Amino acid sequence: MNSFNYIKDLYNGKIKLVIVFWIYNLLVGMLIDEFLREEILNKNFNFIFFFYFYSFFINKALWLSSTNYKGRKLWGYLVKVIVILDLIWLIGIFPYKIFVE
Repeated sequence: MNSFNYIKDLYNGKIKLVIVFWIYNLLVGMLIDEFLREEILNKNFNFIFFFYFYSFFINKALWLSSTNYKGRKLWGYLVKVIVILDLIWLIGIFPYKIFVE
């Protein structure tokens, strides 16, 4: 599988939920937060755009992966709650913290 097909499968929710949640959402998300925090706090719009792009990309992947999840339904529902809370934070709280405070 080439990397473009993998990214396409990730975006379309065809990658296992456990991989999307733990690796792409938490691990990569924490690395992005750690390395880009200073740039985001300095209002570097390129990094803010990248942060938003990655966050929305992964939230879509999480949502679709949780929909396709074949295990206990509880895990799929919990991930969807996490996605909703993250989107509320991305749309409502994050911009306020960056641009108003």
